[in-house]
Amino acid sequence: MDLKFNIKLLKTFVILIVFVSLFSLARTLSSLIPLGRYFVSDLNCFCILVSAIATFTVYILLFRPRGLFILNLERRVIASLLLILTIMSFSGAIINLISPEYKHVVLMPWYDIAQYSVLVSLSTMLLLTYVPAYFLNRCMLKCKWTFLEKAIFYPIISLTILGGTNLLLSLLNLHRYTTWSIILLVTSIIFIWYLVRLLRNGKSVVLNIDALEVLGLLLAIAFRLFVFYSAIGDNFLLRGDALFHIHQMAFVNKFNIIKYYYIYRRPYPVLFPLYWLAIANACSIPLINMATLIATFNQVFSIISMYAFVKLLTGSRLAGTISVILWTTLSGFGWISSIESPPKESLTSPLAYLKYISHIAGRFGCTSSPINPPTYIGGHTLARFWGLCVCLVALVAIIQYYINYRSPSYLFILSLSILHLIFGHPTELILVALALASAQLLFGDRVIDKNVLLSVGLSTLIGAIYHYLLGYPLSWCVLTLMPLFSLIISKLLRHELFLRNLIPNLKTLCIIYVFLCGLMYIAFALKYNTIYLRYPPYTLWYFPAIEWGFLGIASNLSIFILTLSESMDLRKNFALFLMFLQLFFLFMLNLINYYFLFIIIPFPFQPVLFYYILATIGSFMFLIRIPKSYHHFRYILALIVAVLIVIGSMDYILSVNFWRLATGYPTGYRVDLDEEDIQIINYLYNLNTSYPYLALFGAPIVHSNFAIRLSGMTFHPPIARLVFMSTEDLEELRFIFTLFPSEYILVLKPYQYFLKARSLFEKVSLIFENKKYRLIHIPYDVLKSPLVLPSTRDFLIVSKILFNNSKVEVRGRQGKYLEYPLCNGSIESVSNNYISICLKKGKDIKRLTFYLPTILLEGEIALVDLISEKRLTETKTLTLPLLSIEGVVSFNVISTFRQRIYLGNFTYEGGLYPREYSFKRLVDKYILINDISILNVISHSMGLIWTSTIIIIIIIRLLVNKYKLIKIVLTR
Repeated sequence: MDLKFNIKLLKTFVILIVFVSLFSLARTLSSLIPLGRYFVSDLNCFCILVSAIATFTVYILLFRPRGLFILNLERRVIASLLLILTIMSFSGAIINLISPEYKHVVLMPWYDIAQYSVLVSLSTMLLLTYVPAYFLNRCMLKCKWTFLEKAIFYPIISLTILGGTNLLLSLLNLHRYTTWSIILLVTSIIFIWYLVRLLRNGKSVVLNIDALEVLGLLLAIAFRLFVFYSAIGDNFLLRGDALFHIHQMAFVNKFNIIKYYYIYRRPYPVLFPLYWLAIANACSIPLINMATLIATFNQVFSIISMYAFVKLLTGSRLAGTISVILWTTLSGFGWISSIESPPKESLTSPLAYLKYISHIAGRFGCTSSPINPPTYIGGHTLARFWGLCVCLVALVAIIQYYINYRSPSYLFILSLSILHLIFGHPTELILVALALASAQLLFGDRVIDKNVLLSVGLSTLIGAIYHYLLGYPLSWCVLTLMPLFSLIISKLLRHELFLRNLIPNLKTLCIIYVFLCGLMYIAFALKYNTIYLRYPPYTLWYFPAIEWGFLGIASNLSIFILTLSESMDLRKNFALFLMFLQLFFLFMLNLINYYFLFIIIPFPFQPVLFYYILATIGSFMFLIRIPKSYHHFRYILALIVAVLIVIGSMDYILSVNFWRLATGYPTGYRVDLDEEDIQIINYLYNLNTSYPYLALFGAPIVHSNFAIRLSGMTFHPPIARLVFMSTEDLEELRFIFTLFPSEYILVLKPYQYFLKARSLFEKVSLIFENKKYRLIHIPYDVLKSPLVLPSTRDFLIVSKILFNNSKVEVRGRQGKYLEYPLCNGSIESVSNNYISICLKKGKDIKRLTFYLPTILLEGEIALVDLISEKRLTETKTLTLPLLSIEGVVSFNVISTFRQRIYLGNFTYEGGLYPREYSFKRLVDKYILINDISILNVISHSMGLIWTSTIIIIIIIRLLVNKYKLIKIVLTR
């Protein structure tokens, strides 16, 4: 007894020493990071959390304790707890119906919202996220899922129901607040009745709980929520892209889904905002405030889904917990750069400090930490983060179907997840496709399972048809069909020879990968002083080591240990094979972008969508069972991992500060929200108008995201704003307002609306005014229909067109066709939708007038005073004083005014000056600055040492293969 007590006392003493040492290390490193007076979270709390997590991993590695215990809970106890939450939701529904005080505003400061309303909203969110799926499964599906599977599958089912219901309500244009309050009321009553029946049930529920598993997950959740809410601080808004997704919710709620698709042609997918809006409408706090609680749910749900994925893949609770810890704590190298490159002068303002962090982030890539950390605490915490959560649920369904059970219920979840991604955030479909290919190759039959083919094929075909009908680019349709293509391709590759050589070849790939990773870090060291990645348009061969940060180091360490092991089972092979497939896809994406057709830059696929698989592979090192003769290796490994967690988490200090200061949209801008902003946002949200567009004066585009977008309205596209500000022609204003209908002008004080056509706005009616804003109604005379209604919203604007040595073809509205040989001349506006064409050939001069003709020019053409809807040349502007084209140009004139010609269906073939925007030239310049030859790295002294080391390890491994140094086992 004394011996056991002494051992426990010794363990406690060792853990305390480890914790104090790690806390000292964390506090020392954090004190070196230049923070100024703008650090917004408690450094001591941050260091305590990091040290506690690192100490926990040391305890797991050194002592491998067993924390399993059995918990008997009576059903009536569980029912009582659920009954309290349901009654809270019921009271919220009653409050919404009787006195919906929060539904007349879209945003309120948190200190003005009753705490009970926040608690009611949390309970309502959980109720609507789990209860519909629970009843559907109990009454109809009858799927026998485990508790962990239900925790991640039920939200996908429930949110499908909520999204479909909200879509129907939006199409019918019903009063959604009242409807959702009634839905919540009915759901609460049914669930209360069901729970009351359970209270009579005296049976017990037996739960097998691992205390260490629970502790590890709670530590990860605590750290995640700490950095998330530290980034928000005393503000009550999300950041970056999340502001746009809030705008989607507010827009659909203020207007409807039909108008959303009309205003935003080929719009950003709207399924996620649809079912988030359903939850927000049922809750008892304003919509924008509710978005923060939804983001909180995303943070917690991501931990549970990540844990489920790794646990069910490896069969190890330990691996699941450790993968979550690595994914949550490890980040990038930005803090190292901040220590060695402190600000040259005192940072006296938030903007100066924000600029400094942005510069630091750009050095090692703005696509990674501190701007884009693995845990999405910043601007991507809504749609992109939830897309990853849905993807993890899909991966769980794939694993359970292929590895454990061939139950159709998992294919049902897989199909729903694919549909969620198609209509919510299609980028993650790539991961689902690659995971299907890995599972089919490693665990599938020679013939593709018909059930898999049917479920995947049906869901992807629905998405492809949807994107095709709405006119999305072909790349979107291909992306939607990728899961189906992956199944077909994997079937073609799945034959005995391939499978027989897959496992040994995979181990060879691991050795090659470790060798290349070492070369990447050496290249990083050699280019360290000159490197500045910004937003990489192209992934150079050594970039992954930089962009993956400390998560890359953890996964590389784990892969190195796996290569020394006796064997690797298929479960770990699945993760490794999936990572190599992702790397192959990244290589192919860069290849296609550079040599064939630009599709999309590597971000967010690289590095954001690699983090989860890196954390998964990194957890494998904790599955080793080290012989007693090598106990010192365990101590070394524990020390390495603990220190890695502490130093790897330091970038979150910069991430928290960046996102606390970068309150605007697009990412990186700052806007301070005050009482006047909240007033105008809520006023616009309640403004009775049929037109979503709002004309804007004085406010920069960054600030307008608060004043307009958060209210559910939107502002005119740049081409319309330029015309609006510069024209003196009443007919042209009518033309623009017909294309982009609007009733109001919003003016940011002290600016005035500075129209050239100011005389048209002398008698305006003031609708709303506070210390910061003035809302003005546009005169009805300006809103009348123009002489000719516009036929398209895709157009260019020019003041005139010059041509030299050109062939001219003109086709009039009445079918009149004229063709002229090589000549010089010009095309100018005559107003009232007529143009004048001047043709010169020698001394002969002709002037012809046409009404809205279609024209083709072949030769040397110049567009004067061009205003375009999209960027045409290398210059970063939509306006050009002169654009020269040598080739063929065709267009039809859709309208003319005093000094402007509007051109529709504009096409050209030939060369441009300024030069046409070229992605290949951009990449060539980028490579020239940042690339380093792999041969130069190998021939360097560090490269030679690393190459020799790998060769020696391979030789020793081959010679002493019969002596097993390390044995990998699955800890269940």
